[in-house]
Amino acid sequence: MQTVEVEGVPEPRYCVLFYWVDGGFHDQDLTPQMLERVGEVMGTLHRHAEEYVRTQPVHRHRETWKDLRVWAREREDLADIYSYADCALLRAGATRALAEIEAMEPEHDHGLIHADLHQYNYLFHGDEVRVIDFDDCLFAPFTYDLAVTLWYLASRPDYRALEGALLRGYERVRILPAGYRTHLPLLMLARTLGMVEWVLGWSSPTLLPWGPQFLRNAPQGVRYYLDRI
Repeated sequence: MQTVEVEGVPEPRYCVLFYWVDGGFHDQDLTPQMLERVGEVMGTLHRHAEEYVRTQPVHRHRETWKDLRVWAREREDLADIYSYADCALLRAGATRALAEIEAMEPEHDHGLIHADLHQYNYLFHGDEVRVIDFDDCLFAPFTYDLAVTLWYLASRPDYRALEGALLRGYERVRILPAGYRTHLPLLMLARTLGMVEWVLGWSSPTLLPWGPQFLRNAPQGVRYYLDRI
């Protein structure tokens, strides 16, 4: 991304150059074999982030879990969306997740990650997995990348098979982060609340058709992950 100034245009413009990536998306037809390949690619990205020697600063944000901090406080702006009990549950989830995350060693297994690696941000071209959309890329626990990928698959009946495949593929390239079993549900809970905050920031919850149902189901999702931390 570059800032470009052109004579006759009163203000600078941000310009981004894209190029076409061949491949296709898979969602409901994702198989464990495909997730193994995704795990290998994710592990390769993380290993590269660890080993790459930077000659100049990388200007990317560091995850500060601001959405968790918002939800850990009393909120009076959601009475038309959530009951008092649901608000209390979401607040309890945020408080627990924030405490656990802050107890993690800040520099342990931490680096530059994609941070949004769901099934519409990786394509399959034959046996090759091609990753796109690095817009959310930032410094955070490597485990958060795993958590995001799995979060989008959590409601599937074959979730356990997909989870196992992703972790197997990852471990083929890089040792799984220490404590990942404990941290995965914790970070998936954080993703849930981050997504709730994102949807609440839309001009209307119906901006995308799945918005209202997602908001209704969010307390149940938080309870599910709380029970697994």
